Amino acid sequence: MPVLDSDWSTDRCSRRNFDYCGLAIWGESVRARLVGPRLTLRLFDSKGERIDTNGAPSRWYHLNVTNARRSARATNVRVVLTKVSRPSADGQVHPTRLSGPIQLAWQHGHVLPQFPTLGPALNADLGFVKKDEVFRLTPTIIPNNLNVEVKRGERVVIEALAISDETESAPVCVEIAWDGVWSEDATEMEKHLVAKQVACL
Repeated sequence: MPVLDSDWSTDRCSRRNFDYCGLAIWGESVRARLVGPRLTLRLFDSKGERIDTNGAPSRWYHLNVTNARRSARATNVRVVLTKVSRPSADGQVHPTRLSGPIQLAWQHGHVLPQFPTLGPALNADLGFVKKDEVFRLTPTIIPNNLNVEVKRGERVVIEALAISDETESAPVCVEIAWDGVWSEDATEMEKHLVAKQVACL
């Protein structure tokens, strides 16, 4: 049966209304994906940064967050831990169940807001190790069930992501292993405290 002009017009209007409804419902999501901020997160430097902490030599490790679309503002940005996993006696890696994402402190956080608008790239403190001590993760709060220490001969895998009001990055996973040996030489130290980006499970 041929479609009458009136039927065709009605069908076209219905489809147009559907498109308008779709834009109204999903428009913000589509707009954010096409022209909104685009956050990326990575391990900044596997060798860390040599600093004196309270007079003791230490090495700090960071996660670097960037907005690949600088024309779009990313507001209230934070970098959060979502998983902290450790191997059990059988060698299998098991995550610690967190009640929710835990924010990491910003590098130089004393001069930055807790939730900045991202222009230039920023670093979040992942953790640090002092000479003759353990490696410590540096979340802004430490839940009772979260062990933030990596002792001699231990390893841990963390999962983190960057979040803003508009979007979030893909998750990044970093494995940290520490054999307890300190070296002032950055290249040599990298053999003893291994921080490397790995595939997320």
